[in-house]
Amino acid sequence: MHRIVAISKNETINMDKSIVPFLIVAILATSILIFFMVVIIITYTKRVSKREKEYLKKLMEDRERTYHQLSVELHDNVTNMMTIARMHINDIEENQADIKTINKVGNILDELIKDTHHFSRGLNSDYITKYGIITVITEELEWIENSKKIECVINVLGKRKPIPAFKQQMLYRIVQEALMNSVKYAHATIIDVQITFNKKYFELKISDNGIGFDMNDKDFKQGVGISSMQERAIKLDGKITIETQPSKGTKIIFRSNRFLA
Repeated sequence: MHRIVAISKNETINMDKSIVPFLIVAILATSILIFFMVVIIITYTKRVSKREKEYLKKLMEDRERTYHQLSVELHDNVTNMMTIARMHINDIEENQADIKTINKVGNILDELIKDTHHFSRGLNSDYITKYGIITVITEELEWIENSKKIECVINVLGKRKPIPAFKQQMLYRIVQEALMNSVKYAHATIIDVQITFNKKYFELKISDNGIGFDMNDKDFKQGVGISSMQERAIKLDGKITIETQPSKGTKIIFRSNRFLA
């Protein structure tokens, strides 16, 4: 025989009243949780957006610096050489110059072709990825040696390891900046590049015998070029160290324990 238990109306009301506080607490807790989740999502989104804006800003600054350097090189090399070539051509037209003048024009045009080819390669990220950082640096040094009459040496130590494409491109921009400083500002006659592949670290060292400078001098102001190299080094999980003294040359060293990871 089944026993039927009857629940009165008053008992049902009392049970409902006892559940109400728990429902209120649950609703409040859920609301608070949702609120904090929304706040976290909004904060994270703002932070990501800020980082993206900073990255884009840095990218644009780097691009503008590259364009500026290219314009300077075009003015200093290509434009001047074209002007000289035009003068020689005028001389040929007016005075029927001899074969020597014609040969000079030919040599100038050959140099123009080499310089234009060099600039286009330096701006082409795909070229760096295709042929590799060591080949491109070697070609850069050969161009400096031939066009600037500066003795250049490159040594690669250790067992070579593959380097991701984007790291090669950023590392090459560091090299470009360092070499430009050696050529234009240090008045160096010798440039030495040493690349070391080690089990524990990767190191790139660019040395010159130029005029150097005193980083502790009160009048010393760190230029955009050095800051750019340091920022790129950080993005490559590394660090830039500068060793220099007046009249004793300069060493720019990039080192990273995670570069090849």
